[in-house]
This record gives sequence, C-alpha cells and structure tokens, in this order.
Amino acid sequence: MQNIATSRVSNTTAPLVGNHHDRGLSTAEAQARLKQFGPNAVVEEKAHPLKAFIKRFWAPIPWLLEATIIIQLFVGEEVEAAVIGGLLVLNAALSLLQEGRAQKALALLRQQLHVLARVRRDGAWTTVPAEELAPGDVVHLRQGSIVPADVKLEDGSLLVDQSALTGESVAASVESGKTAYAGSMVRGGEATSEVTATGARTFFGKTAELVRTAGSANRQEHEIVGVVKNLFVVNAAMVVVVTGVLITAVDTTIVVLALPEIERGLHVALSSVIWVVIGYLLVITLLATQVGRLGDMFGRVRMYEAGFLVFILGSLACALAWNEAAIIGFRVLQGIGGAFVTANSGAVIADLYPPQRRGRAYGYNAVGFSLGAVLGIVLGGLIVTYVSWRWVFWINVPIGAAALVLATRVLHERGQRARHHFDFVGMITLGLGLFGVLWAMTTLATSSFTSTVTGYLVGGLVFIAAFVAVELHQSEPMLNLSLFKIPTLAPSLLAALFQGLANFAVLFLVIMYLQGPRGLSPIHASLLLVPGYVIGSAVGPFAGRLADRVGPVLPATIGLAVQVIALLIYAQLSLHTGLWVVVIASVVNGAGASAFFPANNSAVMKASPPEVFGISSGMLRTFANVGMVFSFSVAILVSSRSISKHLAFAIFVGTTSLHGRLAVAFTTGLHSAFYASTGFMALAAVLSATRSGRLRARTTQAR
Repeated sequence: MQNIATSRVSNTTAPLVGNHHDRGLSTAEAQARLKQFGPNAVVEEKAHPLKAFIKRFWAPIPWLLEATIIIQLFVGEEVEAAVIGGLLVLNAALSLLQEGRAQKALALLRQQLHVLARVRRDGAWTTVPAEELAPGDVVHLRQGSIVPADVKLEDGSLLVDQSALTGESVAASVESGKTAYAGSMVRGGEATSEVTATGARTFFGKTAELVRTAGSANRQEHEIVGVVKNLFVVNAAMVVVVTGVLITAVDTTIVVLALPEIERGLHVALSSVIWVVIGYLLVITLLATQVGRLGDMFGRVRMYEAGFLVFILGSLACALAWNEAAIIGFRVLQGIGGAFVTANSGAVIADLYPPQRRGRAYGYNAVGFSLGAVLGIVLGGLIVTYVSWRWVFWINVPIGAAALVLATRVLHERGQRARHHFDFVGMITLGLGLFGVLWAMTTLATSSFTSTVTGYLVGGLVFIAAFVAVELHQSEPMLNLSLFKIPTLAPSLLAALFQGLANFAVLFLVIMYLQGPRGLSPIHASLLLVPGYVIGSAVGPFAGRLADRVGPVLPATIGLAVQVIALLIYAQLSLHTGLWVVVIASVVNGAGASAFFPANNSAVMKASPPEVFGISSGMLRTFANVGMVFSFSVAILVSSRSISKHLAFAIFVGTTSLHGRLAVAFTTGLHSAFYASTGFMALAAVLSATRSGRLRARTTQAR
C-alpha cells in the first residue's frame, strides 16, 4: 500500500498567489480566502428532525414491513397490522433518538478536541483556531502538533502518525516538498509548511464526504444485516445450524401426520408403518456418537455438511419410494443424514461460541427445534389434506440444498482434530438390542404376547447387556462411560433420556386423544398444538441467556417441573373437556421444554473437555433419542390397555376414530399414559436438581 504521506500535492489546491513564507498572508488576504473557500472545517449537514424521521420508513426492511401491513389490512387483520405498524414507528423513533445522542456526543468531542494552529500573519507568528486557516497560510509544526490542514512542507521534516486516516499505527516520514495531511499527529521533527487545502478539500474532508454520501446505503445495509442476525442468532453460521435442527425436527413430526396416507398409498402393513418413524429415530440413536466421533477426527463442519447432503438424498429417495421396503429403507438413509446433522450441531456451536455464550446459542437452537416441530405439524396436516404425502419429503430438498450451499460459505473449521477408533461391536450390539426390544413392543401394540415376541424381547435385553460389557473393555467405546465421572455430566445425560421418554410421547398421546375420542381431522388436531411450539420458540433464547448468567441447573430443573404440570393437565382430559385446555397444556409444556433443552445442552458441553465435544454432543443425542424411541412405543402400549391393541394402533396412525363407551375407555387409558409420562418427567427433574449438589461439591474441592 502506498503511504499517503508521500503523495504529491494536487494542483487544484495550490495557493492563489506566490510564496509569502517571510511574512505569510496578510489579515485581509486571509479573510478574502476564508470568504472564498469557507472555514477550515468539515461541515455536517443537519436534516430536519421530521425529515430524518420519515426517511427511516424508506428502506428495504421498512418496505417489507409496510407491505405486510397492507396485506394484513387487506385480509381484515387490523390488530396484527396495528402491532406491526407500532413496532415500525417505535423502531424509527428509537433509531432517531440514538442518532441524536450520538451527534451530541460527537459535538462535545469536537469541542474538547479544539485545535489551535501557529500561523504567520502580517509577518508575525500568532496562534489562531484551525477553522480560521486559509489556503496559502504559512504554519509551523513541531512534535505534539495536530496537522490542522493539508500542508506542503517548505523546510524541515516531520515524523507523522496517520492512524486517524489510514488505521495504520506506523509513523511515516514527510520530507520537504511532500504533503502532510489534516488530522495527522506529529510524532517528531519540526517544519514550516504552506496550507494547500482546507475543510472539505483536504484528504480527510474528501474521505469524510465519501463516508457521508455512502452512509445512507451502508446504514440501511447494516440495519438489514442486524435484523437478519437477530432473527437467525447473530450470524449466518448459526443460521445453518438452526436450519439443520429445524429440518430434522420437521421430519420428526411431519411424517406422523402422513402415516395413514403412506399406509394406503404404498399398501404398507399396519404393524410395519410405525417403522417409518421408529427406523428414522433408531438410526439417529445408533449413529449419534459414532458420527460425532467422525466430527472430532475429520472436522465437525465437514461432517455436518455431509449430513446435509445425505439427508437431502434420503428425502429425495423417500419422495420417490414405491413400496414398504423402499420407504422404510430410505427413511433409514434419511436418518443417517439426520444423525450427522444432529450429532455435530452441538459441537459446531461449542466451537463457534465461548462457554459463557453457549447457553444463548443453544436457546436459539431450541427455537429451531420448536419452529421445525410447528412447521412439521402444520405442513403435515396441509400437505396430507390438500396435496400428496410425497411432498412431506419433497419439501426438504430445496430447504436442505439452500442450507448446504450457505454452510459451505459461512461454516469454517475451528476445533482441533483428534484421532479416534470406531466401536463397531458396540454399535452392532446396541443396535440389535434396541431393535429386539422395540420390535417386541411395537408388535405388542397390535397383537398379544407370543413366544416370538418373548424371543425378540429377551434377545434384545441380552444384546443390551452384552453392549454394556463390551463398552467396559473398549479403548474408545461408543458410549464413553468414563465421561460419567465428570460432575454434572451423568445426571445431565440421564435427565435428557427421561425427558425424551416422557415428552416425545406427549405429541402422539394428544394426537391420539384428538383424532380418536374427539374425532378431529389431522389438520385440526395439529393446529391445536401449534401455540405450544410458538411459545416454546420464544422462551428458548431467554432460557439460554438465563443459563449463561445463573448456570444451567436452575432453568433446566424449572423447565422440567413446568412440564410435569403440563402432563398433569393433560391427564385430566375427558370427552367433554374444552379444547382450550389442550392449548393451555401445550403452551405450558412448550415453555418448559424450551427452558430445559438449552440449559441441559449447555451443561453437557461446559462439562466436556474440548477435544471430545463431538463425542459428548453425540452421547447427549443418543440418550435423548433412546428416550424418544421408547417413548413412542410405551405411549401405544399403555394407552391400548383399555381397548383392542389393533384398534388403538389404528387410532394412533389416524385410520379410525372412537365413539361411545370405547371413547371413554380409551380416554381412561390415555390418563394412565400421561401419568406414566409424568413419573418419567419427575424423575428427570430430580436428576437435574442433583447437579446443584455436585456443583457445590466441585466448587468446594476446587477451593
């Protein structure tokens, strides 16, 4: 970069008369030139307050909000239009107020930095305010002086600091015949110089003018970027992480509402259609720690992006499925991609944010999950009712592709690589164990207890026991049991397991109640649950910030206690209960869940060593997913105790409804299921609360 202090003086700013170094300008000449060129100051134009206020409504983001107001008024939503308009006006007023305060502070700073110049006038040296200098004035500069205008050195030399102009702190040498620019600080030397440019014609003045004329557009761009950052958790990298969580959450709920259409469209057996959901969750459960380990080895961002790609391909294949085996197999492929995304998302966040800010980031991650669940419920009902079940999977393709492109641009590797070995034996034994138990439980949902069911159940339990034995002797086990020695980690993981076991069933239990005894359609049933997820998405960031300030134990435990209350409300539902009670319970449950997730995630990642962020994140997802998988099966088993198992299963997947005494009996069965979930949730709350004592003990030992 060329040093600006060595540039030649522009001819356009040369003095009007010959050299007057012996006497300088006369007072009359200086006054004439001041009248012609104006004072030596960069004058800032002040807009009328009303004009400045109105200008804040003329920009891209206000245009979008104003268009939204017009649309809301057109469809008769006056209240929503008024709220948006009020926020728009409030934002403009606050912006104007902040700018006014900034201008006042700047004016005060200018007064405090009032510069005086030593100038030769009428043959004698005198001191005048820098604003009164004119082109052709002879000024004297020495160490400590601020160069008051652009000057050409006539004799002597200077060492000047140009950091106010260039941002570079290295001092530059200015020799005789060269130019020193206004705003520079003289670090050394002494020189007599002639003013060549003042005010807006100086190098500083021209730069300020460029900034001012570009300021309007840049300011608007800054506002746009600011809004986007607030909406998508501060930066584009977080947008990608939230999007990944969102689309995997969408597929957790959207497919449930499509099960009846998938069953009819592909002629899937009633007992097999449930594996469209369980297969997806089971694969994520088995692969969570292993792909988290891949992230530690080959880069968390790389594995996260690979997960997006596999998820997109799986979604595309599911949309093209032609029979029972195809849809279940492609859901497994989709689950593999989901495992890469979910297992590495927590580790990516841990790499992006320091420990004291992770709670807030995990809070926004919870927003992504809540919004995904909302979209899954609403879109599932709409797509199944008005389009085709295949669009349940098609919709993931453009969203995932856009997120993948953005991820390649904004996500960068930050964590250190670590070498790991895969625990194939552990993964196989756990997979067979969970599969055996889940197969037995789902079969029991549609048939009676047989020797085959007994064989699957016993075999599954044997493989799970073998898995525990294998893990104790592995150098790098699938579930690193040594991590349980870290205070707060074991109760955090177990709390996630029991919370998943209790909470994941709630969605299905409530849908069973609404579509069975209450006879609602899938879309009407799903819409009643939307408020809970919306409230949850709003609570998540606040709970995350609270976890950053006071620690994770309090918000996580309170969240679980709130969910216990929600489950007790659900357990009181009857055939004549107002549907508004379902909405209230959904809101309470959503708020509690959103308080728990970010705090518990933050607790796990804070307790984990940085080199095993991926493994810890994967273990957290494994425990939560194990709870979710079994929650699905337990919900059907417990709820079906009052009526035929086959009929209960049919109600669950939305192929039939109940009336009369069967409806009463089935509702009673749902009460038992909700009370069972309440017990699991209470156990999770107790486990979460025990972390408080462990933290105090750890603090005491540290002292």
